[in-house]
Amino acid sequence: NVGHCHPEVVEAIKKQAEKVIHLMDHIGYYQPYVNLVEKVNGLLPEGFKDAAAFLVNGGSEAVEVAIKLARMVTGRPIILSFLGAFHGRTMGALSVTASNMIYKVGLGGLFTGVHHVPFPFDPDRKKEDLTKESLGFMRTLLSTAVHPDDVAAVIIEPIQGESGYRIPPDDFLPKLRELCDEFGFLLIFDEIQTGFGRTGKMFALEHWGVEPDVICLAKAFGGGLPLSAMFAKQELNQKWRPAAHGSTFGGNPLAIAASSTSIDIILRDNLVENSREMGNYLVELIEKERNRVSAIGEVRGKGLMIAVDILDKDGKPFGNCKDILYGAAEKGLVLSTCGTNSIRICPPLIINKSQVEEGVKILVEAIAEIVG
Repeated sequence: NVGHCHPEVVEAIKKQAEKVIHLMDHIGYYQPYVNLVEKVNGLLPEGFKDAAAFLVNGGSEAVEVAIKLARMVTGRPIILSFLGAFHGRTMGALSVTASNMIYKVGLGGLFTGVHHVPFPFDPDRKKEDLTKESLGFMRTLLSTAVHPDDVAAVIIEPIQGESGYRIPPDDFLPKLRELCDEFGFLLIFDEIQTGFGRTGKMFALEHWGVEPDVICLAKAFGGGLPLSAMFAKQELNQKWRPAAHGSTFGGNPLAIAASSTSIDIILRDNLVENSREMGNYLVELIEKERNRVSAIGEVRGKGLMIAVDILDKDGKPFGNCKDILYGAAEKGLVLSTCGTNSIRICPPLIINKSQVEEGVKILVEAIAEIVG
């Protein structure tokens, strides 16, 4: 989020490498590990002020730890997830993933005890109907196929990433929190893509004022190095059995140095605010082009987590968005796709107005050239 090879992050890594490169945190006491956890605790909701964290290496691993914790401390075997979710590609994380069947080909032996429910997103329908439908489906599931006493947790991305930057209705996450409280389920937020300013808030959960029980972090958390974490409220962490989990390289000194410095930069340079301002400006510029370029469909997002739907000449989803990526790349702009027909825009939070303008210009040119 602070850009490629930020000089302060590079310097922090160099200094740390001259002291110690590797140690195993669950064997001894490493003060920078504790300092980083406390720094993040100070940014999380009130219920996480004394939270404990388990630092690991990648997003999938953080999700694995969260699932393991939920099952272990509740004594319940089932996890509820959402259609369209992406939580990773390791066996447990993949079990709660439902964004694309290509990830699961030949892997019918993923672990049992996972059920998926509809995620409330459809631009063509009323948002209040989507909330009712999703939660209604979940209640039907709990009264017909899954006993509530067997459910350990619900895991959700506050904004679905891989499936197209899909934002739920404003009332959904608060009502999901209420449902979890009603039945005694833990609520796990996967903020791996959305955390550390990406959505114009430090964490996406702030958009809805919802406090989960467990939070998974990765990607920007590491400042460019492999680092992820599961943060859980203290009362949950106290229920871990000794040696219940471990990691040889999780929370290694180099990654902790990069992470801590990166977070300091985000706070000092007001990059969360810049994400919100530049994201709004970016959306504004693309929206202005919709009247001129009919291939531009819905533009949605929060902060600098933005998706642009691409339509063909008949107004239907365009099936070759990768061609647009190649066209943009030839002009010097790196993009990726998400969902079935969306261009994913998620630049570093240090981006400025002139860079936004240049990027939008290239993107629109590429869309017009490829789609017409």
